Amino acid sequence: MRELGMWITDGTGNPFYARKEFDCEKEITSATVKVCGLGQFVFWLNGKKVGDHELDPGWTDYRKLVEYVTFDVKDYLHKGKNALGAEIGNGWYLKNDEHYSFSFPAFMPPNPNPYRPFGKSLVLALELTITYSDGRREIIRADDNFRVHRHPVIQSNVYGSETIDRRLAQDGWSKPGFNDTEWNNAAVLSDAEAPSGKLIEQFQPPIKVIQKYPANKVYPGDGLIPSQCPCYIPNVLPVPGMGSFYDIIPWGSSIILAARWHYLFYGDIKIIEDNYDAGLRYLEHLKSKVTPESFIKHGLGDWGNPKNELARENIETAFLYADAITLAWFAEILGRSEEHEVLSTHAAGVKRNY
Repeated sequence: MRELGMWITDGTGNPFYARKEFDCEKEITSATVKVCGLGQFVFWLNGKKVGDHELDPGWTDYRKLVEYVTFDVKDYLHKGKNALGAEIGNGWYLKNDEHYSFSFPAFMPPNPNPYRPFGKSLVLALELTITYSDGRREIIRADDNFRVHRHPVIQSNVYGSETIDRRLAQDGWSKPGFNDTEWNNAAVLSDAEAPSGKLIEQFQPPIKVIQKYPANKVYPGDGLIPSQCPCYIPNVLPVPGMGSFYDIIPWGSSIILAARWHYLFYGDIKIIEDNYDAGLRYLEHLKSKVTPESFIKHGLGDWGNPKNELARENIETAFLYADAITLAWFAEILGRSEEHEVLSTHAAGVKRNY
């Protein structure tokens, strides 16, 4: 798959920088670039991020389809010395499990479709086409003259977020004149090592930042945090005695607890107004799962407990309490005094029994 020319890499499975300087000798009439960095990339020209996309390219089965993204970059270039750069991250192409990952605990049935890496290293391919005022076209593709360097994001995982070492940051790395003498030349992948999927232009709408909120505070270690797993994943392996995968309590509790964290972080009461009634209905659902001993013995418990050393009731009943006391707080914020009283009393009873 060489439609964009060569695939280059720094030879590792960790995020990396790539850069190249070039001269534009005449006035530019048009310029476009096609970029694919796997698993994800950010593209730069002359110190400016190109476009307003995030997490490009789209997630696909890279053995079948690989997407590139096209940008109009005429306004980013100028006559004279220019520099292009790309930041390449893991995404789903090569999941880094060094710090944290997800796997089925031993007490669950084996995953019938486990994750398999799509390559041995992160990769980049691009094609920059520049048309000059005299009609001449110049095409720049990735090759072993590109310079590469380790990125300050030293570990990237779709489940476990990022580890950042700011000492590795390269200020000005995507600008002309940057000193890259301590960088290395990129390695070019063979056909056998290159992504095997059909290369197509990204067809789904890009991910973009729609709105930004100022951060108010950070509350480390204060309360339960809902599971990172979205509750809409269509799992199809129910575990006997554990309830449906569509009814996992930490996921369902996101309607309450995620709203709490959103409100604490942004101070936006609308998140409470929009989710309060749904949270009440979810709490009633949890009450229907309570045993005669006033515990919840339903759900998966602690997924990080593969030896099953912790009782499932510890986890699920803790979420029952967290949901109730949080809804009581929401009721107070919304001025629903009677509901605040009822919810507070219920939360106190759960805590006392626990």
